[in-house]
Amino acid sequence: MIKKVRIRNFKSIKDLEFKPAKINVFIGEPNTGKSNILEAIGLFSLLYDPDRPGAFVRFRHLSNLFHDENMEEKIKITFNNKKIEITAKGEGCYICLKQGRDKLFEANYYDPKVPGPREYDAFEFEGYLPGQREYSLYKSKEAQPQIKMVLPARPEKQMSPIKFYRYRPLMRFRETQPFSFLKPPNGENLATLIHTHETLRNVVSNIFEQYGYQLLLKPHQLEIEIVKKTGPILISLPYTLVADTLQRQVFFMLAIKSNKDSVLLFEEPEAHAFPRHIKTLAETIAMDKTNQFFIATHNPYLLRSIMEKAPKGSLNIYATYMKDYQTRLKLLDRKTMEDIFVKDLDPFFNLERFLEE
Repeated sequence: MIKKVRIRNFKSIKDLEFKPAKINVFIGEPNTGKSNILEAIGLFSLLYDPDRPGAFVRFRHLSNLFHDENMEEKIKITFNNKKIEITAKGEGCYICLKQGRDKLFEANYYDPKVPGPREYDAFEFEGYLPGQREYSLYKSKEAQPQIKMVLPARPEKQMSPIKFYRYRPLMRFRETQPFSFLKPPNGENLATLIHTHETLRNVVSNIFEQYGYQLLLKPHQLEIEIVKKTGPILISLPYTLVADTLQRQVFFMLAIKSNKDSVLLFEEPEAHAFPRHIKTLAETIAMDKTNQFFIATHNPYLLRSIMEKAPKGSLNIYATYMKDYQTRLKLLDRKTMEDIFVKDLDPFFNLERFLEE
């Protein structure tokens, strides 16, 4: 579990330090830096998809990563014995992820030479991960130009416990690597996970049974479908045609249920969700026994549902705000949290009051 975080020179964050709890919820006005906090911590998830930095951090040019675009100062993100440093280098950036004295990952990234519709993913890359005797060769098909790098033959032995999840609809689930957890950031191994883990299969099946559907697995094609019964006839539908609301619920429930002893980062997991699903998700987060959570939200229902079920002392609520164009945090005290819970005080309509106290 992360016990202390310090972020320096990253986007809207000049210098920010805080001590997180098991569950950490960030609330605040738009454009106050909630997402930037998650992205800074979530940079450790870059190990799962090194040639697609835009999947974890939103930026148009590499200079956007630096506070006030000041590339003279390093970006430094530290927590426990882990450290991330990003340094301007020539026309690009050098990034190094460390655990203690060991380098987990280092690479150089460069702005794309030919901007286009895939600009966020088209970053040239060169670098390596250590421990190459256990590594297999991987060739990227997405970066421009094509790149070569090494990935672990036994990925879970080397991968980070910090996992930043961002839902986006996928037409195909191409990832077949033997992860026992949903792969960050977009869950490309969702189909493989459901095929190979009975407990997770049951989680998904229970979601669809509420609506009268059954889960259909196609092992040879590594596909999943849902089935409805019309009289004596069974009709199957591709999973990708399922309502976005249900796909989101499956995504976040699998992200939680497939992980243990991990740090999970969610940005507005309640988006486009039905109220009952928000409550289920919030209670699952609150009652999870092994994972640590960092969540940005604008939804009072999600926040209140977490507060109802979270064990005493396990929840921190942070109000984010801007001062001198820098992201700042204020930890809500226990009395304020009691007012929210007992007096049904809406935290989102009372942000100014919280910041004045």
